[in-house]
Amino acid sequence: MEQQVQIFNDDVEIASHGKIFCTVVNEDGSFSKMAVRNKVLLSGRTALAKSLANQIGGDFNFYIARVLFGSSGTVSGAPRFVEDNREGLFGPVTLTKPVVATIDSLTPSQVTFTTTVTFNDLIGQAINEMALEMATGDLFSMATFGDINKTAGMQLIFNWRLSMV
Repeated sequence: MEQQVQIFNDDVEIASHGKIFCTVVNEDGSFSKMAVRNKVLLSGRTALAKSLANQIGGDFNFYIARVLFGSSGTVSGAPRFVEDNREGLFGPVTLTKPVVATIDSLTPSQVTFTTTVTFNDLIGQAINEMALEMATGDLFSMATFGDINKTAGMQLIFNWRLSMV
């Protein structure tokens, strides 16, 4: 009888996924929290593959440089579905913010990108879509969610966590 040896399991896939945690800090010091999932886009997964294969080309620019915010991520109050091949937000970018990247020492396959929408940003506007943009200008991942109606009395701290598992 011939014995079959399985060297790897091709049903197990290494994937990147993420979650966005938002802390709403109010002027009076009170706060609330929310969390939404994101979609790692084809352009983001392609950047990961090119980085690992050393097919970067000239300068290395596949890092996350900023977060883009917008207000066209819903239809009749429901979050829009993010297709894998999206190349931009659903509407115009209303705010661009730099990020601080932190790799978790206990989970080194996880990185968190932090940015803050300050008390003075986007007053009177709804925020319902956001994306991580690489230095190339391509989007890495994107999320849509129900409206956050920004007021002068609130600051939003976003922690966008990506895991490669």
